[in-house]
Amino acid sequence: MTPSKTECSVETYPFGQLNRRPVVADFSGGQLSSDGGLLLIAAVDRTYRISEQFAACFSDQQDPNRIQHQLKDLIAQRLYGLVQGYEDLNDHDQLRHAPLFGIALGKLESDQARCAPLAGKSTLNRLEQSMHVASDLETARYVKFTLNPEAIEQLWVQLFINQTQNPPRQIILDLDVTDDPVHGSQEQAAFNGYYKHECYTPLLIYCGRHLLAAQLRPANVAPAAGALEQLQRIIAQIRSQWTEVVILVRGDSAYSRDDIMTWCESQVKVQYVLAHASNPRLRQLTAGLEEPAIPNSERFCAISAISRNIKNHKLQLL
Repeated sequence: MTPSKTECSVETYPFGQLNRRPVVADFSGGQLSSDGGLLLIAAVDRTYRISEQFAACFSDQQDPNRIQHQLKDLIAQRLYGLVQGYEDLNDHDQLRHAPLFGIALGKLESDQARCAPLAGKSTLNRLEQSMHVASDLETARYVKFTLNPEAIEQLWVQLFINQTQNPPRQIILDLDVTDDPVHGSQEQAAFNGYYKHECYTPLLIYCGRHLLAAQLRPANVAPAAGALEQLQRIIAQIRSQWTEVVILVRGDSAYSRDDIMTWCESQVKVQYVLAHASNPRLRQLTAGLEEPAIPNSERFCAISAISRNIKNHKLQLL
């Protein structure tokens, strides 16, 4: 937040009300912030109850009489920070005083004079140390939050189902892998020859814009590692809600595996389209299909190039 003056016309835009205070945006200067989009993010979150349902996957062992920040507020604060590009927990030592984060979380003032309205890095770090099962009694003394991994996995699929108004006739599940670069000596990090740096290679499964699974994995595992287990879990959950939907599994050649294809073929109304790396035998089998298609492909590319040239020429004239 930095003070500034502008010469723009003073026009206000209302964003609702927080307790007795109206929330408005204007261009008169004063306190400025680059996090204005957070108000829209918070509105979407309230509509779909994403952070609230995510918080329900955790258990809080703190003494309620000794805490300042509720679990659901900690979850929302951390998620909003990530959405706004604040990946480091240290950022929250300043963000806990930021008015826009306070508005998004509904906490502009603290209940206690010595506390900030929002949580700092140490409180959020205790949240991120959440464990499924404490390894020993000594460690358990310091575990204030526990999580349910199965509930978290099921949540992303349930959010997708809840946001789909009518049961679809068909859905497409896309499998892919990406790189998550590391900086330091993180456990199980490795060099990946394809991405050419030290990283993790998480498995991602999408249905359109909806993320259904994100499994963190070392960089030295096969791209399809764990894909079948994730598909089985996701499809079973979808089937429990939509019994008649046709599910198409789609992926590149990394997922053209016998176990994935065999399982899909054994399921009712589960289809797959998986790429396959070329080899002499495949080229021989597909030669009769490829040769007639080449002229059409070349014609399509030529038409596309002409269309781009015409569009660029029009833009230059404008």
